[in-house]
Amino acid sequence: MRVSLILLVSLLTSYISIAQNPSGGRPGGANGGQSITGTMYGKIVDGISQKPIGYASVQLLGSKFDSVTKKMIPNVVIGGMLTETNGDFRLEKVPAFGALKLKVTVVGFKPFEQAVAFDIKKTESGAQI
Repeated sequence: MRVSLILLVSLLTSYISIAQNPSGGRPGGANGGQSITGTMYGKIVDGISQKPIGYASVQLLGSKFDSVTKKMIPNVVIGGMLTETNGDFRLEKVPAFGALKLKVTVVGFKPFEQAVAFDIKKTESGAQI
């Protein structure tokens, strides 16, 4: 029997904030030590019955700068949580730029991974929305 998951993710760019990096940002960073972050909302549902899946483990993986080695470390857990009973999840302070991967694991289901990204566009004035 094949069991599948459907991941409904809404990457909201309407909730983007500029936050000061605790480490002061990477040297020579374009934002002067600031990083743009946002909030990711989603819902995990069974791909066959379309019923929400509660208590699924949701992890957001990405790269992180290691200030000691001065290198990027891949597949670091940036955020995570268990879904609500209705399958909803919310991850805050998600980096708006860079390669991200969402990993979902649930007992009785095959693990699911999907690349995700914010859809940020520049306006005519150069602002990001």
